[in-house]
Amino acid sequence: MVLVCLSVSLSVCVCMYADLSNQACDICHVHRNVHYQMLKHLPESALSTLLHIINKHWCSKSFPSIWHHAVVLPIPKADKDKTDPCSYRPIALTSCLCKIIERMINDRLVWYLEKHKLITRVQSGFRKNRSTTDQLVRLESFVREAFILQQHVVAVFFDYPSLSKAFFKTDSFK
Repeated sequence: MVLVCLSVSLSVCVCMYADLSNQACDICHVHRNVHYQMLKHLPESALSTLLHIINKHWCSKSFPSIWHHAVVLPIPKADKDKTDPCSYRPIALTSCLCKIIERMINDRLVWYLEKHKLITRVQSGFRKNRSTTDQLVRLESFVREAFILQQHVVAVFFDYPSLSKAFFKTDSFK
C-alpha cells in the first residue's frame, strides 16, 4: 500500500497537543527540553511552523534519527515474580514530537482504512467506540439465535499468550 503525502491541518495538530498533554504523558521522555505543556501553549504561528516541519518530514519520508530512539523502561506486572524477566513489560519513552507524529499517522491511517472500507465491520479491537464487549454481545446473539432455531454454534477461542510463546519456539527465524 502506497501512502500519499497527507498533510494534516493545524486544528488537528492543536488537538493532538491538547489530548496528549491532558494524559499522563508529562512524565514521558523529554527530548531537548520539549514538554507537552510547552507545545500546548505555543502561539498559532509557532504551531503552523511546527506543522510545516512535520509535513515536510512526512512528505520527504525522512525523520530525524533521534526520533528512531527510545528509552525503554521495564515496568513490573502486578502480582508477578519480580525476579522473573517475563514479569516485566517494556515501556518505550520517546520524544513528545515523535509521539504526536505517531498519533497523527495512526489517526490518518485509521481514517483512510475506514473511509475505503478496508476494515471489516465486525473488527472491534483497536477501533474507537468499539470493544471486546461488542464481540461478546455478537457471540451471545449467535448462541440465542441458534438455540431458538435448534441449531448449533461452534466457537474457537485462542489463548494468545500461549500461541505467541509457541510461535517463538518454531524454526521460522532461521
